[in-house]
Amino acid sequence: MQIRSKIIAGYLLASTMIFIIGYAGYRSAAASHLEFLTLTSHVMPICSALQNIRSAGMRINSSVSEYGFISAEKKQAPDSITAWGEKEENALIEEGIAQYTSSLVNFKSLVAAGSAGKTYPIGELERAGERLIAIGREILRLKHSGESGSTVLARKEALEQAEKMFLLNVDELIARETAEIAAQAGLVDEALGRARNTVLIVGGLMLAALVMLAIALAQRISGPVRELERAVTRVAEQDLDILVAERGDDEVGRLAAAYNRMVARLRQAKIEEVTARNRAEEANRAKNQFLANMSHQLRTPMHTVLGTTRLLKETELSSEQRLYLDMLAMSGKRLGRLIDDLLDLARIETGRTSMTLAPFSLCEAVDEVVVTHRRKAATKGLSLAAHISPQLPERFVGDSGKLVQILQNLVDNAVKFTSEGGVELRVEPGEDLPDGGVLLHFSVQDSGIGIEEDKRRLLFDVFTRTDCAPLRSQGSTGLGLPLCSGLAALMGGRLWLEDPRPAVIGSTFHFTLPLFPAPAVPNRKPGDLPAGRAPAQPAQMADTGARILLVEDDEVNRAFCTALLEKRGHQVVAVENGRAAVDQSRRHRFDLVLMDIQMPEMDGISATAAIRRMDAARGWRLPIIAITAHAMQEDRDRCLAAGMDDYIAKPVDIDELLLLVQTYRTGGAHRDSGDAAGPS
Repeated sequence: MQIRSKIIAGYLLASTMIFIIGYAGYRSAAASHLEFLTLTSHVMPICSALQNIRSAGMRINSSVSEYGFISAEKKQAPDSITAWGEKEENALIEEGIAQYTSSLVNFKSLVAAGSAGKTYPIGELERAGERLIAIGREILRLKHSGESGSTVLARKEALEQAEKMFLLNVDELIARETAEIAAQAGLVDEALGRARNTVLIVGGLMLAALVMLAIALAQRISGPVRELERAVTRVAEQDLDILVAERGDDEVGRLAAAYNRMVARLRQAKIEEVTARNRAEEANRAKNQFLANMSHQLRTPMHTVLGTTRLLKETELSSEQRLYLDMLAMSGKRLGRLIDDLLDLARIETGRTSMTLAPFSLCEAVDEVVVTHRRKAATKGLSLAAHISPQLPERFVGDSGKLVQILQNLVDNAVKFTSEGGVELRVEPGEDLPDGGVLLHFSVQDSGIGIEEDKRRLLFDVFTRTDCAPLRSQGSTGLGLPLCSGLAALMGGRLWLEDPRPAVIGSTFHFTLPLFPAPAVPNRKPGDLPAGRAPAQPAQMADTGARILLVEDDEVNRAFCTALLEKRGHQVVAVENGRAAVDQSRRHRFDLVLMDIQMPEMDGISATAAIRRMDAARGWRLPIIAITAHAMQEDRDRCLAAGMDDYIAKPVDIDELLLLVQTYRTGGAHRDSGDAAGPS
């Protein structure tokens, strides 16, 4: 039964009971009142007739007394007054007798019409009345016949006694009728009181019953509702272990059942979500592991290919052989950039890319891009210009590496796909940000082939490129723009292609980045070489010899690196795993360790930890440089956190490697001059 129906039924029952009991009380009171009215309609005329009889008796007495005593006491009154008195006395007493007679007849007729079994002492009343009349007439006769005053006075006393008896009989009848009316009125009042009390008692009981019903219904509703409230609050806090009791088949019971079904579905959805998340995380880990393995497997042979190419170029070659080697080196570098782009995209998609915030010079970052592409642009006969608004500060806080990566891609594309004219890179101030930052607006405009309208929407899709011959001839992979868009979004900005304008050839790419100003340093002119960023020069063939421990599991790479370093005058001890490296560093003194990471038996991280423990015991620190195909930022961080001093990714830039060797050879190792590592 529904709660609403229960409430309506309870109120209807209470109302019906109150109505029935009230109506019964009303009927009882109405019946008593009707009896009272009936009695009153019968008794009141009788009382009125009795009052008339009483009045007539008193009139008879008064008519005799008023004139009779005057006649008796005033014997010396004139004859005219005496004659008048006799006449008046006779008239008055006869009028009283007539009133008495008519009232008595009326009384008898009323008693006969509505006595309803009641008895009245009419005989006594008549006898008292007749005695009163007889004595009154006798007194008048005596007075008029000249009797002495004493005789008249004696009869007068008898008249008084007769009147008293007469009035006593009449008053008793009147009192009896009045008492009957009063008794009936009391019965009516009693009936009304009973009806009132019954209605009040039953009403109170029904009100109490309704209150109890309301309390019971409130508890029936509020208790489960409070329980549901607590349960829903727990569900909002991701606690799906609480269920509620299903009581009855009313609205509350159905609500509880619906809640339990909802929780069951949420549990199932949570299980499915956790399962899907675990699968996604597992797939993500597998993907990352696959990318890391592929990076390692691709970078390792590329390291050998590019390094061997570099070694070959240092030998005596014909012009044709040198051309082939240049082509080989160029293709290897393109393949290396492709691998880097793939890894960067993978990091962005998996959310593993983090930003490195540090102060940097905006002018230096732009110049780095210009210097990198100036030679290629000049070879094609293109102008390459950069313009930085003078309204901008010199230095900002941000991830300059990712900013340069975006600019390098955009400028590289612009130079690549432009055959005449030029490329212009501009940096303008955008709107000021509320937290004190500045929204920088970068644009790269070229006068190249442009992009067709129907191809523009495909530009930022991964592995998608517009289908045209110039792009195919340039070997575009479709990775650069999606990568730039992802990096811009990661840094809080966005990248877009400007809509084509009439009479404007080429393309213009824009992107915005929110950056924060940093303390300024002396300004430079755009185009100058960044301070401390002079291009790396090829290392000299001969160098101060260093004793180097090379740890590399790949035999080809081990042979290549050994040859490269020995040609620069270094002494190289090459081992194939970390365990051998730890053993060698324990038994021999080295100036530097070049440590691979992924190796059998013991990896580079574990080997570094073992060497650092030996450093603590012998009192000096052996420089360790990671040289690995694991090229992600977290790989670099992991190497440095493990105690390595520097990091270089495969395929290795030979000039950078030789510069690191020279740096750590001349000032990187920190020793105590009196200590020895062991036999050499």
